Amino acid sequence: MPFNSPKELAQSHLNSGKEVILFDGVCHLCNSTIRFIANNDKKGKFLFLHLQTDLAKEIVQERGLDSAHLTSVVLLSENNTKLQSTAVLTICKQLKWPIPIFYVLMVVPYFIRNALYRFIAKNRYLWFGKNETCMIPNEKVKEKLLMDQHNS
Repeated sequence: MPFNSPKELAQSHLNSGKEVILFDGVCHLCNSTIRFIANNDKKGKFLFLHLQTDLAKEIVQERGLDSAHLTSVVLLSENNTKLQSTAVLTICKQLKWPIPIFYVLMVVPYFIRNALYRFIAKNRYLWFGKNETCMIPNEKVKEKLLMDQHNS
């Protein structure tokens, strides 16, 4: 079935059990993390979308999230939205062994986990650098990058 818009394509993936990771496309740390996830996604569950896209901004708004979350990792499933450290640990849980071990960190109270997450997020450009434009994905990421699927 052809899709009239990237939004319809995204919703189709979410309805089929895929999860979409919204990420900062100019952040070196974020891009490296997305490559890592693509290489360790044992069930092919994740798709990716740059936070800088209009579609990501629209989704964030539709889900009732503050636009401040456009600087954070957001994990979308059909009926759920996870943010910050909860998103990261939920992603870890679904990757190849031994990465799911990190999910045990969910026992740490979220306000502590998110404080650490925000500290790293606040300093990520300083520590890891950033590009002026969104990344050019490798083939593994490109096949899972939502906008590239629509445009190809």
